[in-house]
Parts: sequence; C-alpha cells; structure tokens
Amino acid sequence: MKKLIITILICSFSFAGFSQSSSIGITAGLHSLRLSEDGFSANSEGFYIGLFSDISINETLDFHPELHYANIEDTSLLIAPLLLKYKITDKFNLQGGPQIDYFLEDTGNEFDSFGLSLALGAGYNITEKFIIQARYGIGITNRWNGELKVGSFQAGIGYRFN
Repeated sequence: MKKLIITILICSFSFAGFSQSSSIGITAGLHSLRLSEDGFSANSEGFYIGLFSDISINETLDFHPELHYANIEDTSLLIAPLLLKYKITDKFNLQGGPQIDYFLEDTGNEFDSFGLSLALGAGYNITEKFIIQARYGIGITNRWNGELKVGSFQAGIGYRFN
C-alpha cells in the first residue's frame, strides 16, 4: 500500500513539470481529526505542513495534488489529497476529490493505518503567490473492527513559488 501511495504522489507531482501551466508551493496550517464510532466522537487538533501543485487542465479546472505531514497529539500522519479545483472566479475556487491518509505509528492489528476520505473544500487566492484554503475530509473507509471512521478538517495558508 505504501508503494502505491508513493507512486501516485510521484506521478502527480511529475505532471507539474510537463504541464503548460502549473505551479508548485508549500502549505501549512491547522489539522483536526475526528474519530467517530456508534454515536461517540472525539476531536484532536495539531498542525500540518506540506507541498502542493496546481496543474491546469483548462481555464476553470486544475488538478491539485498535495502531500502533507501532520502531527496531532504525538500521532503522525501522511495525507495526500488528490483534488480537482474548480475556479469560480480568478480568486475563489471549490475543491473536491479523494484524500488518502496513512498513520505513521504502529497502530496494531485492530486499527487500519490506511484510510480513504472524500475531501471537499474551498480556496481563495489572496495574491498570485499567497493562498488560503480549508477543507473537510469525510472518512469513507472503516478503520477499526469495521466501525471506526476518521474525518479531518484542515485550514491553512500556502505560498506558490511560480
């Protein structure tokens, strides 16, 4: 599974070099996890830092892969949103697509380290270089004995290099 994730991410960021119109940048911000099972839920907050790319498909649509490292209460994750970004205006966009997450610590046999979410969010271009964005990841896969779901919220700022 790790090899599949790494392959997808390398391919995603490689496309940026071949695209007519692409940019690469860094992003960081708040990351909140929500664990829920049978009416019980718990939230934990931490931070994330990572890379993103905007690969233009046409005037209103970009492919927007990201790779984040997140740390939440001594728990580390790799998060890979693979989003489509629909540009409503030059400044405002909506984002959606699959998001892969992987807990880096040993989670034992009962908890699945790998998860898949549906990520939905929005972004705003403050300038050509600075962006803000927020999204929520709705856990699709069950993580523990088929009953635990993991949701996530991210809000952060980014900087485009080109």
